Amino acid sequence: MLSFLVMISIRFFGVRGSYPTPYPAHLRYGGNTSCILIEAGGEAFVIDAGTGISKAGAFLERRKCRRATIFLSHLHVDHIAGLPSFLPFYRKGVYIRMLFSKRCAREDITRIFSPPYFPISMDKLPSKIEFTPVDDQREVRSNGVPLSFIPLNHPNGALGIKIRYEGREVAILSDNEPSAGEMERLIRWVSGANLLIAEAQYTPAEYRKKRGFGHSPFTYPIEIAFYAGVKRLILTHHDFLHSDKVLDKISQRIVRLATQKGLACRLAREGMKVTLR
Repeated sequence: MLSFLVMISIRFFGVRGSYPTPYPAHLRYGGNTSCILIEAGGEAFVIDAGTGISKAGAFLERRKCRRATIFLSHLHVDHIAGLPSFLPFYRKGVYIRMLFSKRCAREDITRIFSPPYFPISMDKLPSKIEFTPVDDQREVRSNGVPLSFIPLNHPNGALGIKIRYEGREVAILSDNEPSAGEMERLIRWVSGANLLIAEAQYTPAEYRKKRGFGHSPFTYPIEIAFYAGVKRLILTHHDFLHSDKVLDKISQRIVRLATQKGLACRLAREGMKVTLR
């Protein structure tokens, strides 16, 4: 049973980028790869299926959730590796809607549930699964909640997602690299959101050495939020080489920079919960 006491509830179950890092020096921020759970309008929206989706699925199972929408921003391994561990797949009477880019094929997803990668094919799962390809040309509704999308600059493509409910909006920019002329488009799309969640894998110095990898320095989403008038920002997809101590230092830098621009900004941590009332 999903809670209706808050308008939008956001939980972070995976905040790491590229590879999981189950090491003592990384556990305070978390070692699981990308997965965010957003509850709105009686629907559970699972954003990406990195290794963190295992915890998201266990959380929904404890709450006897009977329907969920899984949005895959793209199909790189760190965003799909945990998909077979999502417990609601294995319960009869559960309805799961899969949203993914039209640039991908349904078979690209179902292949994860097939030998030699996995012993159980997706069509043998007891839950009911519906596949819906999406793009930026039309809005999609899940259980009445409107969702919109935007293409991002990432190898093989990726999509951002915006969820609106009862006058509140949360925008999520997954893996994305700065590119000429794209910032204005992102600013227009993000404008009006109450919260922006964005990938920010690199420091500015790291980014200068890793152009073309498809990821952002933390300064980029801060600039987008500032010019879009979005006052709350959470940065995620932490680099797998960044220990807790490194992220603490990065956190100090982003808080200082964001505060100068009148923004409330912080780094995501596994297990963190945020609400939009």
